[in-house]
Amino acid sequence: MSTDSKQTRRSFLHPRSFVFMYLCFIVLWSLGNVFLVAKEFVNGQQFFFVKNGMIYISDFVLLYEAGQLATSANHLSVYDPQVQLDWLNRFTHPAVFSQVFYIFQVPFMFPLLSTIGMLPIKLSYLLFTGSGLVAGIGTLVCLLRKFRKCSWRYTTAFVLAALATLPSYETIQMGQLSWLLVALLSGFFFFTWINPRSIWAGLMLALFSMKPHYALFFFAPLVATRKWMVLVWAAIWELVLLVIAALMIGWPNVLGYPSIIMKAASANEWSERMVCCRAIFSLFLDQTMSSRTGFATMAIALLFSAILSWRWLASLFGKGDGPDSEVLLQRVSWIMAINIILCLIASPHTYLHDWLLMTLSAALTIRICSLSELLAISPISNRIWTASLVLYPCISALFFVLWEFVPALNRCSLLFIILHAWLLFWAIKCGMDNARGKADR
Repeated sequence: MSTDSKQTRRSFLHPRSFVFMYLCFIVLWSLGNVFLVAKEFVNGQQFFFVKNGMIYISDFVLLYEAGQLATSANHLSVYDPQVQLDWLNRFTHPAVFSQVFYIFQVPFMFPLLSTIGMLPIKLSYLLFTGSGLVAGIGTLVCLLRKFRKCSWRYTTAFVLAALATLPSYETIQMGQLSWLLVALLSGFFFFTWINPRSIWAGLMLALFSMKPHYALFFFAPLVATRKWMVLVWAAIWELVLLVIAALMIGWPNVLGYPSIIMKAASANEWSERMVCCRAIFSLFLDQTMSSRTGFATMAIALLFSAILSWRWLASLFGKGDGPDSEVLLQRVSWIMAINIILCLIASPHTYLHDWLLMTLSAALTIRICSLSELLAISPISNRIWTASLVLYPCISALFFVLWEFVPALNRCSLLFIILHAWLLFWAIKCGMDNARGKADR
């Protein structure tokens, strides 16, 4: 082998070359995601289309439907399946649905969504998606810059990597709420432990309860760190939101929501496409039993979360580590990272786009700028966790390609369930090492 070829090979294998290739990948893949969404939008296939006699609709249509029903003559019957089906058939006419797509939104979402229901759907989608991206990216930048003290170069690369993930693509393509959820949970963490403002932290948690099965997992850290005023303000804001909802859609819909959602969840025929334990249960059980088993799994996960929070956080207050100590912030960061994965994988209702919340787990626990830094991280559990998150955009891109070219794997959730179970294991291991004082960072 000639000297020139050896030098070329060494240059290609240099750690900076890998970083450059990674950056090129996340930039190009993010642009590709934008192109695919823009193509569907321009071709009029963004919201619904008919293929082989089947009608396909985006999730944004259901959000838009909720906004319009909230201000319609049927505002007191927003959860009525027939009312929902009639609206959907008017929207997709002449295509006709025979089965209702249930609206799972909590009562206070109807007043909030009424604003997008007043505008044309295309304009509503652009404003809704754009505001979600601005809020989500803005709060991540705030956390990375103010809490993690990251450089602008690292922060920019982090945001691009988040945009390159498959959950981000699904969020934008389907018009979902996940970027907004990232903003709310980031704001909750920031106003609870970084720059304590109980009133704003309570508001963030109350709004985040638009996904109540996720919000439940973040009460234990509050109790363990004695953030009583955040709990009080969260309760006040929640009551305010429910009163506003009752004034618009009626108290029967507000008070009857738990029974309504349980019935709708049991009738959900898309559970095999979920990215959580329930998808596995649905392979062996009917819809009702898989739903009940999913709720039981969530209860066990909540208990596990409470035990971790108590052992890792509450014990610090008896050792002289105050509520603003660096040790407490590190442990809270790991508890948040673990709870995010735990609430998603154990929830009875998690889809691929919801896993965008993993970006917050990464923002709170990793910070590397080069391959040499990655290889120097200790202990090995932290190195594996960091490497897995760094490669997450690449792995999700591989899954996307597999789904496109291997029909048998189309929309298969098992691949992502395995990936996130792997991440949960290493997050818990890293958190344990951090609690024992073994981790470098």
